[in-house]
Amino acid sequence: MLNLEVIADRIGSSYWFFPGLFLVGGIALAYGAVLFDLYGPEIVAMQLFWPQLTEPSAARMFLSTVASSTITVAGVAFSITIAAFANATTHYGPRLIANFMRDRGNQISLGIFIATFVYCLIVLNVVRGDTDGYDPFVPDAAMAGSMILVSLSTCTLIYYFHHIPEMLNVSQMIASIGRSLHASIDTLYPDEIGDEVEDREKGGALFEDDDAQPGFFEIGSTVAGYVQHVDGDQLLTVADDRACFIKLKLRPGDFVHEGECLALYRPADVRHQDIGDEVKDLIRASVVIDVQRSPMQDLQFLFDQLTEVAIRALSPGVNDPTTAINCIHWIDSGLRKLVTRDFPPSLRQTENGDPRLLLPARDFNEMLDETCRKIMPFAATNGETARALLEMLAVVGKLGRSRNRKSCVAANIRVFFRLLSDELGPRTSEEVREFVVTRLANAELSGTFELPNVQTLPHEGAGA
Repeated sequence: MLNLEVIADRIGSSYWFFPGLFLVGGIALAYGAVLFDLYGPEIVAMQLFWPQLTEPSAARMFLSTVASSTITVAGVAFSITIAAFANATTHYGPRLIANFMRDRGNQISLGIFIATFVYCLIVLNVVRGDTDGYDPFVPDAAMAGSMILVSLSTCTLIYYFHHIPEMLNVSQMIASIGRSLHASIDTLYPDEIGDEVEDREKGGALFEDDDAQPGFFEIGSTVAGYVQHVDGDQLLTVADDRACFIKLKLRPGDFVHEGECLALYRPADVRHQDIGDEVKDLIRASVVIDVQRSPMQDLQFLFDQLTEVAIRALSPGVNDPTTAINCIHWIDSGLRKLVTRDFPPSLRQTENGDPRLLLPARDFNEMLDETCRKIMPFAATNGETARALLEMLAVVGKLGRSRNRKSCVAANIRVFFRLLSDELGPRTSEEVREFVVTRLANAELSGTFELPNVQTLPHEGAGA
């Protein structure tokens, strides 16, 4: 069963929820306005400001024109927009289309157009003339409401035509991902780092290889896809209620195949040969698997989006180092915040201190390595991009409060040295080192790390 966090994320990323709400709202507003005309006090605004619309024929023509034009404008505008976004994603990555789907301004704009359309259709249906065999009836309050909705739709169209080019601006796309990254860091890792304690010290033999641990039952996945969300609280409750231990095998962002081991379960009584379908179903229900990755608990997904845009920008077909540097700046901004945050322990315990649950997760070093190693080969081909990446690593290393994280940053700087040495062709390793030191010095960060000895930098063709 999906929890509220997953439901809220799927609603926020859907393109039907808010338009659906506006559709229901438009229907309710139309019937409410008509009932007000039938049973409420008389409205004289229409006679004063739009006297021609008090005639049934004029009211019908107005409502039908508004309904047809509104739905036509909405259809054409959104079709063109989707085509423009599809073209943009060919240059900067297909996963950016999800940002368009999640944008609240787009969802509400479509909702206003749909509400205006359905409102006018319903009011049009209740307008009566002499030729209909009924007493003439034009709902004045409902007609006034249609005028308000027409004005609102016009303003929405103006906003929409401003908002879409702004979204298609690559800097805005990158900034949107960067802001999402910051929000996810604050949500997933809200605490500042304190004294680090290795999970292995607390977990003991629970971290050992699975083959060496007797008594564990494998729980396989019934579907294939990406792990989007893990409900750790529900898993801990399941383990605590049964006095057992659950060891999850996959992390948010990992791809799981059908039948692949999703978790290991060790019952309280190791003599049990079967754990029952109920426990298996509860554990499977705690892990949400879908066809695509989600940033709910997968922070690396947002780093990968920025990295993908940077790599595409540095490709020969695009050759846009400015966009790549923009991506590096937002990656830098996220890493500066992340390096100071405390990561929750993988081993979860009950209030009594009994270890019940092991949740594997990416730590800071893994995310830094995965992000930097993807972009380094491409950044090494451009001097300014290389400088931006080196400045990023130097500052992140300076902000790191643990020796482990500082060492990881230093290791990435050394790897980048080697890539630069290879990329610069016939230059010597000494020149490579000078090249890097110059860029760190320009950023006033050259003293952040002790640079490796030049003899440790392999260089192909150094003697050329």
